[in-house]
Amino acid sequence: MPDADDIKSILPYYNEKGAPYVHKASYIINSQNLNEALKRGINCVLQTATTFDNLDDVIRTAKNNDYKIKLIHLNVNEKTAIERCNKRASARVRSFSLKSILERKYLDKIVSTYSRPEKGISEILVFDNNGRSPILVEHIEISKTLS
Repeated sequence: MPDADDIKSILPYYNEKGAPYVHKASYIINSQNLNEALKRGINCVLQTATTFDNLDDVIRTAKNNDYKIKLIHLNVNEKTAIERCNKRASARVRSFSLKSILERKYLDKIVSTYSRPEKGISEILVFDNNGRSPILVEHIEISKTLS
């Protein structure tokens, strides 16, 4: 699936100052594309670097369309996140505030949240993504039997 930032870049008025105004439109376009692909049985990769606000909805749609769902989590520490965001900002791709990075601490809970069978994920792969190449550090197969 295209990244929401890719969609933003083709929308009118997108630039550093206008990005927040087209964010909602890019999110809607991306969500509609994803839902349509899932309904048609097309395998999808959904990536996000900032939020998992709609992950439950995506999982529900995928489950309703008989998908086997895998979650791949690329974990980075705070220092690496700040360095990468600064690099993106200096390349004029998109800027992030330090506050927004620090507020994303909930992402560390993604594995514990989605390893529960009722969430509908079949397996989770966790990678350490602090270096040049991600390294697999954990592979969790999730039993569908509820205890």
